[in-house]
Amino acid sequence: MPPVIWLLTTLDYGLVGARVSGGFSSLLPPWALVLYGLLYVGLGWGVQHGRRWARRTVLVLCGFGVALAAVKLVAGGKASAIVDLLWPLVYVALLCTEAARDWFGRTPQPTG
Repeated sequence: MPPVIWLLTTLDYGLVGARVSGGFSSLLPPWALVLYGLLYVGLGWGVQHGRRWARRTVLVLCGFGVALAAVKLVAGGKASAIVDLLWPLVYVALLCTEAARDWFGRTPQPTG
């Protein structure tokens, strides 16, 4: 997908989608959602290009996700907490495979 499409999708979500989706999105103003979306686009770019900082960032975010899911589980939302716990664990399992470690451990090739 071309970067322009990603940017437009992010802006669209930040300005329009957040007001209809509810949840966490409804707590932030549109400019913060645009910034949040752009940060995730940048993180996606880093993962796609095998940057070590991106892998580490995803692992840290997964840690936060597991912690928040544990709090949600203790608070009583069992069904949704289990789903919230499952996805970060899947991401960690995928990022810890040998192929993923090789991908993020390689030296970046110069473009041009």
